[in-house]
Amino acid sequence: MIDRTLKQLILFGATGDLASLKLFPAIYELYSQQQLNDNFQLIGFGRTELSLDEFRRLFRKSVEDRFGASAKNLDKLLNNIYYFSGQYDSVESYEKLGNYCLEIAAGSQSEIVAYCSVPPSVFGNIVENLAETLKKSATSLKIVIEKPFGVDEKSAEDLFRIISRHFEEKDVYLLDHFLGKRPIQSILKLRMENNVINLMIKGQEIAGIKITAWEKAGVDK
Repeated sequence: MIDRTLKQLILFGATGDLASLKLFPAIYELYSQQQLNDNFQLIGFGRTELSLDEFRRLFRKSVEDRFGASAKNLDKLLNNIYYFSGQYDSVESYEKLGNYCLEIAAGSQSEIVAYCSVPPSVFGNIVENLAETLKKSATSLKIVIEKPFGVDEKSAEDLFRIISRHFEEKDVYLLDHFLGKRPIQSILKLRMENNVINLMIKGQEIAGIKITAWEKAGVDK
C-alpha cells in the first residue's frame, strides 16, 4: 500500500552555505532516485527576506552547480519547494509558519520533519518554539539536529535537557553528515577483505580510533 500522507521537511538555515553546498543537492538526488514523491514538500526557513522565486532560484543554482545538465526533473521538484522568512526566537514566527504549512498543504495535516542546519546557539529556541506551535498541529513532528551539539559539555547538557523536555527520544535525530562519506562507509568492507587488517582490528588491540576529514571550507563558512 502506497503511503499518501503529506510529508513536509522544514529546513532551518535554508539560506546558509551548508544548505546550498550539501542539503539541496542531497534532496534533489533523493528525488531523482524516487525516494521522495509528490507528497513531499520542502519549506526553507531563514531570517533572510526572500521571495519564493528567489529561493527556488537559489535551490536551482545549488543543484545545477553540482549536477550540471544532468539535473533532470528539477523543474518538477521545484514546484514542491517553498520558503518562509522568520526569526528563530519568535514564537509568532512559528505560529505563522504553522499556518503557512497548512496553507500549502491545502488544509491537510502533515507529517513534519524539522531539520536544524543552524548554529548551536539557536537550537534551543527552535526546539521550544516547535514544541509550542507545530507539535500541536502536525500529525507527527520529528527533529533533526546537525552537528555540533552545543559548543562545550555544559551547553550540550543544557540542550539535551531542553530537547528531552519536549520530544521523545524516537522523534529526535542527531546527525553528523560526514558519517555518510564513502571512505567511512568502506571501512567495514576493507577490514573483511584484508586479512592483515582483519587480524589487527580486534577490540583488545585498539586503544582508540580517530578519523579526520579535512575540508577546504572552515567552520566560518
